[in-house]
Amino acid sequence: MARVIFSAEYQVDDNKIATYLEKIAKLKTLMSGREYEYVVFRDEKRKNHFEEIYIFKSVEDFENFDDVPTEEIGNLVYDITSTCIADKKVQYKTLYEVD
Repeated sequence: MARVIFSAEYQVDDNKIATYLEKIAKLKTLMSGREYEYVVFRDEKRKNHFEEIYIFKSVEDFENFDDVPTEEIGNLVYDITSTCIADKKVQYKTLYEVD
């Protein structure tokens, strides 16, 4: 059973990093206990670059993925995107595990 990684990479406005980190901590709490693993990484060389990563146990789990599982999560994601992410630019990537 091949796993799938879905990621979103972006830059956070320099003056919004503290706010972003507070919001992402809340989002991580809300995303825990789901059918997938949700983690956020920060680039140590470029302090305002972040990547959200979802790890799914199977292609089927990924295909059934609802990226906004609750209204509260949806509102928080919208808030992060609209107030913290520089130029509202997000680069998405989907990777499938090689068998």
